[in-house]
Amino acid sequence: MRIYSNILLSWPTPIHVAQAARLYPGQWINYSLYKIIKTYPLKIQTHSPIEHLEQDYHYYSYDKYNRDKSLEELRNTLKICSVYNTKNKIYEECNVYIPKTSQINDIIVIRNNIINYSQTNYNSYPTNYALASLS
Repeated sequence: MRIYSNILLSWPTPIHVAQAARLYPGQWINYSLYKIIKTYPLKIQTHSPIEHLEQDYHYYSYDKYNRDKSLEELRNTLKICSVYNTKNKIYEECNVYIPKTSQINDIIVIRNNIINYSQTNYNSYPTNYALASLS
């Protein structure tokens, strides 16, 4: 399993991302997680918006949790993809940019600076407690 990220990740972050994507391929903190289910034809599973994959990012590659610069030189490829959105339980067809070296069970991580305040499995406090503490 490889991890591809649009930003450089600090040492413990690839481990956390791998565990989060294994349990919930959606959003974790301000990262959007995408798991490659099949390569030919391309199928991706996620709870996150697909718009992030439609942009041609430079991906940093992590193999066995360590950065692998040789994989980064090959750049991206534009492919037609079937995305299984588990939130709506539908497949969407779209064109996405993925790394050329991607394989089954690889994870693509996109950091989004806009924080989504919707409740996920990884919130540290339940929503009711957080709202009660603000008042």
